[in-house]
Amino acid sequence: MIGLLLPSFLAGLVALGLRRSSARFERIHVAWCWLAVTAFGVELVLYNPPINSLPIAVSFGPWIWVATRVALLLVVLRNGRPRSVWFIPCLVVALGLGLNTLVIVANGGYMPQSPEAAAQVWGSASNKLDSSRLENTRPVDESSRLAWLGDVLPEPRWLPRPNVLSIGDVLLSFGMASWILASLLRDTGAAGEGGNRSPALDIELDKDVLQMGFNRLHRNEEALSNPAI
Repeated sequence: MIGLLLPSFLAGLVALGLRRSSARFERIHVAWCWLAVTAFGVELVLYNPPINSLPIAVSFGPWIWVATRVALLLVVLRNGRPRSVWFIPCLVVALGLGLNTLVIVANGGYMPQSPEAAAQVWGSASNKLDSSRLENTRPVDESSRLAWLGDVLPEPRWLPRPNVLSIGDVLLSFGMASWILASLLRDTGAAGEGGNRSPALDIELDKDVLQMGFNRLHRNEEALSNPAI
């Protein structure tokens, strides 16, 4: 988990270092964020005790997990508006989520995980499945489909809480990092849904107003110095 969040954390530090301000965090708006929060909440409850040991969770949990993946994908696509600074980052995130969802669906609601990669991270790996509780991964075997899209990339063991990642996870991580960077470094003139004014336009308008004020003052001075006879 730490490895997935690290690029986003570094992106935030870089953006804040360049801007030297944290005010732009307040301007980040995610449409349908309630749906993303709900999806993460369902996953948190589903894969932790005591819910993960319930027979109904073991039976239907994998497809509930697929539904949460689809919900997150919809949130990302909703926020990836063309011609916005988030378009490319959202496409990368959507690609990562899409690849993960594809391999999960292809394997009956489970993410296939390489035993060799798991052994590199945790020192040992078991091919035995625990059917008494819900899990989101299964060891790769001869029946696994699209195994190369599964969890096959071991994180370095020096990271806190290392894990085994998929290609989709990597795309998702860097897509989120680029989204944060684009959000914090975007032009202030483009902030907001309908904001299309630029600083140059504001300067021109200020100059015009100032010039009109000077002209009016000059006319008043001429009127006072040349009274009608």
